[in-house]
Amino acid sequence: MAKLCLICNLELKGKQRKFCSRKCIDKDYYNNNKDKVDKTNKKYRLENPDRIKKINKKSFKKFYTEKRERFNELMRLQYHKHKQKNNSRKIAAYYRDEIFGEHNYKCDDCNSNKNLEIHHIDYSWEKKDGQKNNLLLNKSKVKLLCRDCHRRIHNH
Repeated sequence: MAKLCLICNLELKGKQRKFCSRKCIDKDYYNNNKDKVDKTNKKYRLENPDRIKKINKKSFKKFYTEKRERFNELMRLQYHKHKQKNNSRKIAAYYRDEIFGEHNYKCDDCNSNKNLEIHHIDYSWEKKDGQKNNLLLNKSKVKLLCRDCHRRIHNH
């Protein structure tokens, strides 16, 4: 019959008698001496407050950078999600607001007022103010559609 570790129940190898690793030995010691360990930790914190502050600063700095990276990643995902939702962002905001207002904030096909997108029937490309290929909108060549109707038109 194989001997098993008292903590993690793994099979013991070679000269191991009770525990499979140093980690299991430490766990067993802590479980048997919780009060003693807690007292020594408390005593150490009281005797070495400067050292504890340094450790806390390091861990806080690490936590803060990880938190900032997670936040940046979430914002990046949220931005791309928003960009996919709102295709009409390609048009300047004042054009978009004008078009939405002219169409009473409703889809031209089904009269829905949710998930509105601008559908370009035709693009007019002209040079303006010395810049190349500025998109000038001809409002008669634009429709306001909900996402479903817009996808139906493009067969997505």
